[in-house]
Amino acid sequence: MKRISVLGVELRDYPVKESMKLILQYLNSGNLDTVAFLTTGLLLEAKDNEELKNCIEMMDMTVPVTMDILNAAGVNSRSREKEIENNMFLKELLRRLAKDKKKIFLLGETENDLIHMREALLQFDDKLTFFGSYAYENLTGEEDAIINEINNAIPDVVISTLSASKQVHIISENKMKVNARVWISLTDVSMKASGSGELKRGKLHTIIDKTIFRRMVTKYENSREGRDK
Repeated sequence: MKRISVLGVELRDYPVKESMKLILQYLNSGNLDTVAFLTTGLLLEAKDNEELKNCIEMMDMTVPVTMDILNAAGVNSRSREKEIENNMFLKELLRRLAKDKKKIFLLGETENDLIHMREALLQFDDKLTFFGSYAYENLTGEEDAIINEINNAIPDVVISTLSASKQVHIISENKMKVNARVWISLTDVSMKASGSGELKRGKLHTIIDKTIFRRMVTKYENSREGRDK
C-alpha cells in the first residue's frame, strides 16, 4: 500500500494482489467496508467539496480508474499502469464474487441505470448473483427506505452508481445501519467493458477532461509550492 495525495485528497493505493486480499477480509468481516473507484472528475469535485473529500478519505479502499491520478501523485509504476489500464482489479473482484456466489444488490439513479449496470456487470462474468436492486428515482420519502430495501435482501455486496452527493450522504449517515459486507462506489464510472475487457471511461474521461485535470493538478502544486516558500 502506498499513501498518496492528489489535489489535497489523501488516498491509499493498493496493487491488485493486495487489494484482493483485503476484499476477502472485508467479505468475511462483521462490518461494512467501503470501496470507491476514483475518476479524475470525482477528485476535481472533491477539491472544492469538503464533505466529499472527507468521505473519499474515509473509504476503506480507493481504486483509481486512470493512471492520470497516480501520475498526479508522482507515482510512475509500470506494473500499476498495466493493472489500471487492463482494469484488473474489477475483473478479479467480480470473478471472486461470482465464484463464491456472493449476493449483489444494485443501487442506481434510475431503473434504466439498473438495467444497464446489470448488463455491463454480466459482461465481466455471467455467473454473478444479483439479489435485489433499487432506483433512487423511486424514492418518495426518507433514505431509510433505501437502507430497508438493502437490508431486506441481506446482500454480501452493494454496487452503487449514485451521484457523489447522494452517495456521500447515504454512506456517512447510514454506514452502521447497512446489513452488507462491502459497498462498492462506481460514481461517474462507465460500466461498459470494451472487447479487451478494459473499462471504458465515462463522460468525465474525455481528452478535454484529462487536460483540465492535469492543468488543475499543476495549478494546485504550484500554489502549494508558493505557500511553502
